[in-house]
Amino acid sequence: MDLRELAPDGSPARHPWELARAAFVLDRLSAAGLSDGSRVLDVGAGDGWLAGELRRAVGCSVTCWDEGYSDDDEGRLRAAGLEACRAPPAGPFDAALLLDVLEHADDDVALLGAVVARVRAGGRLLVTVPAWPALFSEHDRALLHRRRYTPASCRRLLVEGGLRVDEAGGLFHGLLAPRALAVLVERLGVAPRAAHVGIGRWRHGPAVTRALVAGLRAEQRVSALAARHGLELPGLSWFALCTLPAASPWQSGSP
Repeated sequence: MDLRELAPDGSPARHPWELARAAFVLDRLSAAGLSDGSRVLDVGAGDGWLAGELRRAVGCSVTCWDEGYSDDDEGRLRAAGLEACRAPPAGPFDAALLLDVLEHADDDVALLGAVVARVRAGGRLLVTVPAWPALFSEHDRALLHRRRYTPASCRRLLVEGGLRVDEAGGLFHGLLAPRALAVLVERLGVAPRAAHVGIGRWRHGPAVTRALVAGLRAEQRVSALAARHGLELPGLSWFALCTLPAASPWQSGSP
């Protein structure tokens, strides 16, 4: 979870979107061969919850890199068995996660390069970004997004960064139409502008959460199957599982 979305009362409740995304990430990394002993870099790791889930599920070592960390944040994560830093960490890593991070960067090319420089040749990168620039809204501004991506533009960014895109596709297909409708209402000004409520304020109880996660997970199975067959279904997000096949221009020196 992004640090700016943490609930003021420190509630540990997790939004269905976050739970479903975490399960999808674990599925993809397990299928990619990540195992006990792997060294993983989680860029923009926020509160470190997903990193902790990855460490418990796979047994790998996870370094959380987030420029927003305080000394207390770093201490809390280290107490949970994770590495944590606000300065660029030393590589090489076997895999890196860029989960809804690139859209925050003023210079996404430089950020991607800094991450690629810390991944070994043959290592894996899993990237997710918010999709479709036409959907840019107050929701994005509240989260300090600089942009949303088309699948083609993010794929081009990754390939030009020296990566091979092995698997890619949309995520959260069922949320695409509701978000488009919300953006249309916002732009037409036919309803009062709603205040942004972060995912850390989810308060709908375990039964509702489980039901929504089950629906999103069923949708993800379709997403993954389609992606394996080269079919990219449109969704509110886009993902890419990549490989660094050989030394890229970025690996001549860590930015």
